[in-house]
Amino acid sequence: MYPTNLPTTIGTLPAKTPKPGFSAFFLLPILLFGGIFLSGCEDPGVVGSTFIDENGNLVTANFPLDEFTPLSDPSYSGDLTYVPVGRYRDPVFGEITSIGLVRPELDSITFSSISTQDTMRIRFSFAPDVYGDTAASAFFDVYEITEPWRDKELRYGDQVAFDSFDKVGSFEIKQGETAEFEVSAEWRAKYEDFLYGGRADADSVYKYEMPGLAIVPDLTRTQKVLFLNPQDNAVGAGEETATRLVVTDTTGSSLYVQMEQWGAAMTRNTQAVEFIPEDGVITLHNTLEQYIKLDFSFTEERLLTKNLARVELVLYENSTLLDGSLPEGHVRPEALTASLFLIDKGDPDEIIFSSGPLFATTKGNDNTYRFNLTSYANAFLFDTLTTTDYYLALESNTGLLTSTLVYGLSANATLQPKIVVTAVE
Repeated sequence: MYPTNLPTTIGTLPAKTPKPGFSAFFLLPILLFGGIFLSGCEDPGVVGSTFIDENGNLVTANFPLDEFTPLSDPSYSGDLTYVPVGRYRDPVFGEITSIGLVRPELDSITFSSISTQDTMRIRFSFAPDVYGDTAASAFFDVYEITEPWRDKELRYGDQVAFDSFDKVGSFEIKQGETAEFEVSAEWRAKYEDFLYGGRADADSVYKYEMPGLAIVPDLTRTQKVLFLNPQDNAVGAGEETATRLVVTDTTGSSLYVQMEQWGAAMTRNTQAVEFIPEDGVITLHNTLEQYIKLDFSFTEERLLTKNLARVELVLYENSTLLDGSLPEGHVRPEALTASLFLIDKGDPDEIIFSSGPLFATTKGNDNTYRFNLTSYANAFLFDTLTTTDYYLALESNTGLLTSTLVYGLSANATLQPKIVVTAVE
């Protein structure tokens, strides 16, 4: 029996607008000077260094941001590269509980004839990434989902109901492995009835009467989140080690059917936080549970001169708390990259999810995120800059869970986010 402290009904999915494609309204002046801006996505060194002669003098100044506001609009959690499954109590970011959702294809061609002597199993393939106790095993029960759901509309925080009295199987896993279990006789009989029952509408009815499987962590024995790889083939592997519904005959020959849809019903309990960051420190999650709206303004006075060498947006990570907060042997995925989006209209979370950023950066060895905005500042100086809104997001949303802490505007002045200008006198 599954532990009673986990609700067996994780709610009902709200209606959501399907994920958009690349948003044409997203990017202000790219068509006018896209080549200039795209150079800002890279870090080629000191822009403009070629015009500094041996007698040139560099001057540096910085100015604060005008706004640095946390926002929350959780992103999509379905149809991604990975599916987080498990439970982990992060002392900084709260307790994560993530239930994986999958639905195998109904493939009557591949499974044209299944003998009663054949075995039917489900195999799950996992990425090597771990969030939590690296040495411990994680334990899962698999139950039937009791309501239709759409992976392309599923978001972090959404909930899907499952039947805790209808267990399809159980498994144990450490990390970077595959896990297999033989499905229950009841589930197999229902699946085979759709395969061979002769229904003309079998494919469409299957989606509603067998909505899929919930991979539910055992809360009493699981202290980690793992990342299921539901794609057509696991990295570097074939059918034999990928996530599949597998039928094997008495000779050992197997047939494989892939998952048709997948996602995660993930919740975060921030009441479980043990280490409270100091004032002025802001949490960021790549799932858009929290991201940042920021604002700054260029003026000729702030930019010092039209001979710009480099203009950077600098953010400081609170690495001390991050590095010292986990027990020995526990890990959390590191937030290595951050992105800056410029949006003049539309829904920021939709655009951040579906579009590439205008500026991106990798965290430096000094635990700062530095965005090279030199070309953007030049656009202001030469009157081609269009005012817009800026949004800062962490990593990208692949299904892996990454979080970090950055200093905001109420932090110590030396750690506040700022624009740093280096120019030639």
